[in-house]
Amino acid sequence: MEEYISVKQLSKRLNISLDTAYQYVHTAGFPAIKINKLIRIPVSSLEKWLDKRMRMSS
Repeated sequence: MEEYISVKQLSKRLNISLDTAYQYVHTAGFPAIKINKLIRIPVSSLEKWLDKRMRMSS
């Protein structure tokens, strides 16, 4: 079963500010899901997104 995290958990996991985390979730291509007013991020999709960004910056 897929694990989902909140934007606050995203900011803690990536050690970024909450404002930066909200900027990420509103960026095209970022794996965020909006459920009513809640934003959730699937952990497996986040890991793939981070992997792709790391490969692009190397």
